[in-house]
Amino acid sequence: MQRDLQAALVRRVLAHLEGRTTDAAPAPSTIPVAAYADAARLERERARLFRDLPLAIGHASQLLAPGDFFTHDAAGVPLLAVRADDGAIAVYLNVCRHRGTRVEPAPCGQRKAFVCPYHRWVYDRRGRLLAATQMKGIGTFDLDEIRLPRLRTDVWKGFVFVCFDETAEPIAPRLEPLDELLRDYHLEDLRGSGLSDETIRA
Repeated sequence: MQRDLQAALVRRVLAHLEGRTTDAAPAPSTIPVAAYADAARLERERARLFRDLPLAIGHASQLLAPGDFFTHDAAGVPLLAVRADDGAIAVYLNVCRHRGTRVEPAPCGQRKAFVCPYHRWVYDRRGRLLAATQMKGIGTFDLDEIRLPRLRTDVWKGFVFVCFDETAEPIAPRLEPLDELLRDYHLEDLRGSGLSDETIRA
């Protein structure tokens, strides 16, 4: 999308928010059921919106300290976002490399390490495999060569973006036209207050 069009759309949305208005069609209309129930259409939307483009999955305020994490499933791929010991935020596939079980079933929390509930494989905050039950001495199995797949991750104004396309442009240049419009909102300073795990997951 062209940057001037992006900026125009954001101004339009902000104007609606301020005026408590919305865009409306000039007259009532109907929408075919296929718009909601067509499987092929759903797959096209998933591929275009959730695979090719950076996807906002949460906010850095959910990951304040090393070991803080949250999981995300809304994109159709199980994700695990973690604040590492060096302060960086990383997003991994939340899938054990052994049998494909979700490594972390909880919606959010704090962990020193992540232990798969199926066979107790243990991964650290950098996605490295630390322990693998009953695998010692089996063939060429090597702990150091196994880790949770890490996805391209960007943080912009506090929002955590993940991108499944490693060749995609970083998020900051793409959203640069919005910097001036959003500067006074201090989005990077947002903090949750009194949110339960269920609220954050929803």
